[in-house]
Amino acid sequence: MTGNELTSMQSFSILAGMATGMVGYKSRGRIYQKSYLEKVEANLKNNDIYKVNKGKEHVGTLKKQEVRLPDVFEQSVNYTKRDRVEFNTLRKEFDNGVRSKFLKSLANDNSLVGTFEKAGLSAQDIKKMEAGKVPTGYQVHHKLPLDDGGTNDFKNLILIKNDPFHKVLTNTQKTLTKDLNVGETKKVDWPIPKGSIYPPNKED
Repeated sequence: MTGNELTSMQSFSILAGMATGMVGYKSRGRIYQKSYLEKVEANLKNNDIYKVNKGKEHVGTLKKQEVRLPDVFEQSVNYTKRDRVEFNTLRKEFDNGVRSKFLKSLANDNSLVGTFEKAGLSAQDIKKMEAGKVPTGYQVHHKLPLDDGGTNDFKNLILIKNDPFHKVLTNTQKTLTKDLNVGETKKVDWPIPKGSIYPPNKED
């Protein structure tokens, strides 16, 4: 364990402190402010989300028609609308480099060669990814959105077909969070695709 890692008891204390409105947590002579604790809480929440695939398969809507997303399961999430300055900073980082680096990392991962083939990605698509460009017809999607507690960490990103899958997820986000103001929290059943490419099979 390094000096920056948190024990299970410290993690529990942070979450408990957040729940009771505690503004700081002292560890190894260091005072952690509430803003820092909120980020830690979000990361802890994200880690749990990625380990779980329970819940029902998501059925969203597109052009007033129901669309099922195979193997995209809904997770219970406490969605808190993020401060706009922080959101805009993260979004700028994503647009100005994170998206490109993520795509390059996928293209250069030899273990994904079979995955690319199953997903129907062409040699031209992979060439674009190697250059940090999004393949035609795809988007890079945040599994947990930056609007909530999502991060630009690669494990929170997925290359997803835009039509209909990403469009359906975007519609779902708008429907579930349209009435939230900054700082407000709402418990929602959030659809989270697994893996790094969706759909994993081109026939889906």
